[in-house]
Amino acid sequence: MSKDNGGPAFPFAPMTETGNAGMSMRDYFAAAALMGIHANPKWETDNHDNGDTVCDCYAIADAMLEERKK
Repeated sequence: MSKDNGGPAFPFAPMTETGNAGMSMRDYFAAAALMGIHANPKWETDNHDNGDTVCDCYAIADAMLEERKK
């Protein structure tokens, strides 16, 4: 079962030949979470594994998608 990606983040973008409309809402939310995490001056790269950070960003994105459904 695949994750709900929330559909396209920019739905008015033209579809490509592959049928891909571009970035999903899930990716967009994860990228926004990543920017917020890195903007935090208390976040220290030496104490965080990048893989964990990415997983955290997608967990935040999934929570945001769930909240949108309400």
